[in-house]
Amino acid sequence: MVHNHQTAPTQFVEAQKLRDLAAWYRQFAERAGNPTIWEARLRTAEDLEKTAADLEKKAASLAETRRDMSAETKGTAG
Repeated sequence: MVHNHQTAPTQFVEAQKLRDLAAWYRQFAERAGNPTIWEARLRTAEDLEKTAADLEKKAASLAETRRDMSAETKGTAG
């Protein structure tokens, strides 16, 4: 997928969805009766958190680019 300044808000929403899913995995990890399943669920939650953090970082960068582009456009419009 090509990301641009317009996809930044969507990436923040997707990151939150991933964090919610990670919380679900942690919650159900506690219910696992098997240490292997517990560990796998926690590892999955960690992976989801990392992916969410990466998305948020990209979204923040895209939002900054959007602000810069807007400032440049306003600066040259006058």
